[in-house]
Amino acid sequence: MVSKGCFRSPARQFFDQASFISPGALATAGFALLALLVIIAGCGGGSSTAPPPPPSAPSNLVYPHTAISATVGAAITPDTPTVTGTVSSYSVSPTLPAGLAISASTGAISGTPTATSAQTTYTVTASNSSGSTTASISIAVLIPAPSNLVYPQTAISGTVGTAITPDTPTVTGTVSSYSISPTLPAGLAISASTGAISGTPTAASPKTSYTVTASNSTGSATATLSITVLIPAPSKLVYSQTDITAFVGAAITPDTPTVTGTASSYSISPALPAGLTINSSSGVISGTPTVLSSKASYTVTASNSTGSTTATLSIVVGSPAHSILTAGHQGGVTAIHVTTDRVLTDDGAMWILWNYGTGEVVAAGQRQFDPGPGMFVFQSDMAGEVAVVQTSDKPMNGVLSVYSASTGQLIASINIGGATWVKLATDGSYICSGSTTGLTVWSSTGSEEFTLPGNYTLANVSAMPGRLQVALGPAGQNVIETDSVPSGASTVSAPFNGTFTSWFLDGQRFLTNLGATVWVYSNAVVQQSLMNLPSPYDPLTQQLIGQGNWISITNGVSTTVTGLSVYAIGNATPVATYSFGYSSIIPMGSYLAALEYGPPEMKLIDLSGASPSATDYTLPDQMLYLTSFGANPNGQWIVAGGWGLLLDGASIATTPRYFGYGQITSIAGSSSHIAVATSIGKILLFNSAGDTQQGAIDFWSGNVQLSSDGSVLAASAFAFGNQYYTDRTLNLYSLPSQSIIQTFPYTFNSNNTPFLVGYSLSGSGQTLGQVLGPITPSRQVTPSSGSPIIWSDTGTQGPIVLSPDGPNFAAASGSYPGIVTSDYTAAPSATLWSNDTLQGAIPAFPEGWIDDTHLLAANYMPTGNSYFTYTGSSIYDPAGNVLSVIPGGTSFPPMRNPYFTSNGLVYDAGTNAIYSLATGAKVWTAPPVNGPDFTTAVGAVAGSNVVYVKGYQVFVAPY
Repeated sequence: MVSKGCFRSPARQFFDQASFISPGALATAGFALLALLVIIAGCGGGSSTAPPPPPSAPSNLVYPHTAISATVGAAITPDTPTVTGTVSSYSVSPTLPAGLAISASTGAISGTPTATSAQTTYTVTASNSSGSTTASISIAVLIPAPSNLVYPQTAISGTVGTAITPDTPTVTGTVSSYSISPTLPAGLAISASTGAISGTPTAASPKTSYTVTASNSTGSATATLSITVLIPAPSKLVYSQTDITAFVGAAITPDTPTVTGTASSYSISPALPAGLTINSSSGVISGTPTVLSSKASYTVTASNSTGSTTATLSIVVGSPAHSILTAGHQGGVTAIHVTTDRVLTDDGAMWILWNYGTGEVVAAGQRQFDPGPGMFVFQSDMAGEVAVVQTSDKPMNGVLSVYSASTGQLIASINIGGATWVKLATDGSYICSGSTTGLTVWSSTGSEEFTLPGNYTLANVSAMPGRLQVALGPAGQNVIETDSVPSGASTVSAPFNGTFTSWFLDGQRFLTNLGATVWVYSNAVVQQSLMNLPSPYDPLTQQLIGQGNWISITNGVSTTVTGLSVYAIGNATPVATYSFGYSSIIPMGSYLAALEYGPPEMKLIDLSGASPSATDYTLPDQMLYLTSFGANPNGQWIVAGGWGLLLDGASIATTPRYFGYGQITSIAGSSSHIAVATSIGKILLFNSAGDTQQGAIDFWSGNVQLSSDGSVLAASAFAFGNQYYTDRTLNLYSLPSQSIIQTFPYTFNSNNTPFLVGYSLSGSGQTLGQVLGPITPSRQVTPSSGSPIIWSDTGTQGPIVLSPDGPNFAAASGSYPGIVTSDYTAAPSATLWSNDTLQGAIPAFPEGWIDDTHLLAANYMPTGNSYFTYTGSSIYDPAGNVLSVIPGGTSFPPMRNPYFTSNGLVYDAGTNAIYSLATGAKVWTAPPVNGPDFTTAVGAVAGSNVVYVKGYQVFVAPY
């Protein structure tokens, strides 16, 4: 126990602790002992004061935040520790992140970080003289979370197909990525690095709110914006027809628009004429007008939710056309099929089904020609109660139309694909065709009965009731394949001798040959006869024909046949031989018809009796260039001439009877009359409305012209018969009496005697221009009486174009050039005259006088190699000065025989349309008609009507 007032001496402490000191340390402490004794000696017993003891080492160092997450630029909450004991100083290791510091006296960690720092463990040491204690904390310094995210456009309205203006945000802080919710409209995107919203919308999208989040490792900021994507307003609305001429009772061709963009609805103003409508969803204008309507402008509006666009078109509804004449074929007939009461005729472009007894048309149609490599493998046929016509030649997609022969109603349409031949059964009960892939049989109602595979391209068939027999088919070259109809069961015959040549017309036998040897087989392939011809049969220069009990062989083929020998079956000696000029031989029924090429002559050989009998026929002059023949088993026959004429054989001995009038060669019109020149040799006269026939003149004319008032009719003889029809007379008639005023007789010849090759009549009917030729061409202008000669020249056959009252005329340098000509060594031109005085010249082809002081002429330019092409039309005065140029260039066509109206319009028969002389625009087109509607370049204006040919009829329509 230490006495009060004295501290325990260090020496005592030393000895007290000596037992704990190692011997090695005792010597070291020797010097210290002496010092302690001196100190003890100075201590005055119990009254001396001892120094305080040293502090204890600190302990229990604790920080309230052992994991600090700091942000650059933001002061942290000071982290002040608690500790047991006295701390003289604090230190930390490693060095704190920049901007942070530790208080050496309090140990508090505080400050504002200035740079990022990865999470790190720091050791803080609290120390005093007695020792120290430590604590560990972790500190991470992060970048700040983004803030103040702002887009300049908070409501975006986009349009499909149009790029939006990029919407780029501003933001406080650093952003590592941007995202958006929900997904942006198709075509738009957000940049993950800049937050810019951009792109081109591809689909409409309703207004939607989108949240953009700008993020970094610390946090995020958001902004909200709305986006709407609209479809674009429609634009470029264009209608296929901008000027519609419609007619009461006739459906218009639907006028379908094109538009850029999407239109949700269409509307029109003002209201369309009664019977016409606009489809509000497609914009198509269609319908059948029910009332007349004057020409008006209509505005169509195509709209959607974004906007609209407009188009303007004009519509006029006129009176319908009416037929004034059933003309018939306008070209040479190439096929004729005759039954007891029906006649089916075909000219390649148009077919007509006639009532044999009345001569009326039962049905008619035209073919659809495809501009590609298609071809007609079959034209038409008729048997029983069925007429079959190939109506389309589209490549690999030919179409047969099956009609009722009695009513003319369409029964069925059959796609024959790529067939190379078609055959109608002899009783009309079925139709068959062959191709590279097979043989197909259809019923007469159009249903497919069966198809047999194989290559039937070159097959030669006999289509009998209930069975189809095939030669030269896939079964072999010297066998007959027999196919039952409708089952399709097929058998093949034993081989026959020779090479198959042809079936007999009735299908009961067939012919084969080998050189000059000819076999006759029954259709059961039983040999019935063997004969030797005088010389080998050559299929390239001869035809071998079997009919009834006869075999005929020709000398020549096609239109070059010059002889024919007829043999009885089994007899090698001909029972009859015939010679004729170049002809074509057509076997039909029990007849062999030899049709002369050129003159209207034919030889008809009848094989129905015990021996052949032949009759020579000289047909009417109009039956030049015979083209076809048809007959039935009853002996009725019809022959076709080159200009669409169909002559009934039964009428030849009396008054010739024709089916229709044949080709319409010319039409003339005036304020009071219509004149129609027909190929049967009659000029038919009608009033200007076409509703009353006023007479007929027996004259075969190829060119008729009327004075303006219709009191004078000029008609020149048909000029296309060459040496076979030599009349070239020009007659002038007084109307309505139809009496001849003047006649100018001319005859075709080759001895240089002039004859008429062209003429013109003035509108007054008092002046006549004549062009003579052809060897020594000459021209003259005279009064209609023929004398005196007012003007004449030689050396060219260019037409003379007379002014309405006759004092002025244009003399063309050559013939009508059309669109492109190679007939001129220089550009077409004309001289201008007043009576016999030269007034000027024009570098254009004269077409017609609008009046006595305005001449319409067509302009041409050279294109090389002596070719000249049409460039547009101009109007000249009588001196050759250009008064105006017709607008529109070549859209205003060259015209051969223009008809001018009093209101500044001109009719062109070549296009069967009326044009404005002021604008060049087409202002009238012919109304649609039922049946064939192709036109020929024959037409005229009569009063307020247009007269023209369409299909097989002559129509009159008001304009």
